[in-house]
Amino acid sequence: MAESSDTKFLNEYRRAIDIFSADTNWNPTNPLLVILTMEAQLTDGETTAQDVPVKLAPQKININTRQEVYAKFAPFARRSRSYLKSSGASKLEMDDAETYIRKILGTRATPKIKDNPDTPENEAAASNSAAQLSYDSRLGNLRGYRAFLGNMPIYNPNETDVKLTTADTIIDDAENSNKAVSAGFVPLSSSRRLRDQKLYTNENSIYEVIRLAKEYYKSLYGAKSPQYRTIAALKFNRPRSLR
Repeated sequence: MAESSDTKFLNEYRRAIDIFSADTNWNPTNPLLVILTMEAQLTDGETTAQDVPVKLAPQKININTRQEVYAKFAPFARRSRSYLKSSGASKLEMDDAETYIRKILGTRATPKIKDNPDTPENEAAASNSAAQLSYDSRLGNLRGYRAFLGNMPIYNPNETDVKLTTADTIIDDAENSNKAVSAGFVPLSSSRRLRDQKLYTNENSIYEVIRLAKEYYKSLYGAKSPQYRTIAALKFNRPRSLR
């Protein structure tokens, strides 16, 4: 859910409070509808909503870093394959190498799905499970390929980009990037959940309070009154995923 929708939702709540505050007839018995209570709820809601992008920013960096690391898989796989073939590997040995390389590179029968920063997994894997495009699967296959090359005496390149030590560095960086994304998912998920509860889903959330406030205003002036129509025109949409 876009955080911009939270800002719009809270701005509408502020407008409603301003309208109610200016109305001398506003005198509800429900303690949730007391102006001071609503203002405090607004402040708390703003603080909670603002925490989501704070947690999201470093998670986006974690995901970008992981994608940069995994972008090194394909060049290593392709170039090492060429070097292995040039070293005189047999057809059976090349067939074994290709088994790993195909899994590392992957193929897609459907368009790529954008990786979601809200989850620790790679949503692109859902495009074609047979391609083994999930981050864990690709890392496992690269590890297997590196072990395979390490058992090939003829694989002893002079070029840095296809050395086994280079593969080791890529593998370590990939593992660390996976850990960073997984760790960043926890605070982001918790922040989003708290935001959803306070703004939209709790029994005393802003969404529910404004619903009660509208009903009270309708009881004061009637559904066709200009006063109620002003409030009714304010839009308080709950995200579709929470309906």
